[in-house]
Amino acid sequence: MPNAYARTRSHYRLSQEQWALAFGVSRTSVSAWERGRVPPSPAAQAAYRRLQDPIARGDLVRVEHWRRRLTEIPEEAEGEAERLNRARAHGNDLVQIIPVTPAALAIAGLLAELFRE
Repeated sequence: MPNAYARTRSHYRLSQEQWALAFGVSRTSVSAWERGRVPPSPAAQAAYRRLQDPIARGDLVRVEHWRRRLTEIPEEAEGEAERLNRARAHGNDLVQIIPVTPAALAIAGLLAELFRE
């Protein structure tokens, strides 16, 4: 039986690789969350709640918004996503630590929206 993390990802029709890219973690981390082996960080748990809310309310427009946002990051940006998420978790200014590329901007924008306080 999939847990709430797996059901949320499934609802957005994303692979573990896409989900990992959006959250700035490895696919192995997503798998561990979904198997209940390791909980996501508190920030990732808050982001999951943000993604679960429109599902619970039946807000299909917002669900589609998030699905588009979660899939617009280029796959080649995987390393940048992990680096940006680690920097964000440590309170670093993303603009100062990463070269400005289209992929970096897409990831920084998604992380800022997904992990907003």
